[in-house]
Amino acid sequence: MSVTFNIIDELIDTIKQHSMREFELIIPFLERNEINERSATGLAPIHYACLEGQIKMVECLLRNKANPSLQDVEGWTPLHIAATTNNYDLAVCLMGFGADLSVSNGDQETPFEVAEADELIRLLERKGSSESDAEEREEQEEQALLSALRKAKRMNCVDKWEESLGISEEGSILHLAAAYGYCHLVEYICEEKLVNVNGKDRDEWTPLHVASYWQYSDIMEVLLTHGANPCLVTKVYNRPSDL
Repeated sequence: MSVTFNIIDELIDTIKQHSMREFELIIPFLERNEINERSATGLAPIHYACLEGQIKMVECLLRNKANPSLQDVEGWTPLHIAATTNNYDLAVCLMGFGADLSVSNGDQETPFEVAEADELIRLLERKGSSESDAEEREEQEEQALLSALRKAKRMNCVDKWEESLGISEEGSILHLAAAYGYCHLVEYICEEKLVNVNGKDRDEWTPLHVASYWQYSDIMEVLLTHGANPCLVTKVYNRPSDL
């Protein structure tokens, strides 16, 4: 058995035993990719912590980059578990860390569809509605920026337009687009070569560092396709893959 699964099994044992002290001793030894590893049962530590109702352990896992929407071998996410166990506080915790309400399990059921408690159903309804509204606002904001940038390009004043946004110290418009997940805006900037794809902000982050930090894989792909250098480092010598 690999070292990864030994560590994961030890961590899962502490969860089953509700031993927060031993749990916290193991966490620092996990690599970022290991915390989402599934055990031989097809469940990851976050699934076990949710099943045991150990919210403090769940919070600790999430703070250490556990995926709040990670699916088990049957497609169940932590939020599905919270919904079926009627654990309101757990659901609130998971959604606070960005759990995706739209993910379906192997039976094509979302967390909302497996929830039974009225209070939890109302919570998921409200959250789903607010997320839909937020996504619509984000799309409108991206389209507004894209329209304004196209106009600035036609008028040959992209630099002045960037200055008007007050983002010069934070990098370029490409840094901003990468930070907000505006993939269409990133594509347009790269295709038109409006800014340096490897330009750095005051902390020497490139747009690729930003996209990697926020885990926008689609934007990372666009940047790499248009010449982003994955070997450039920040002031503290981090490559994009280190974030």
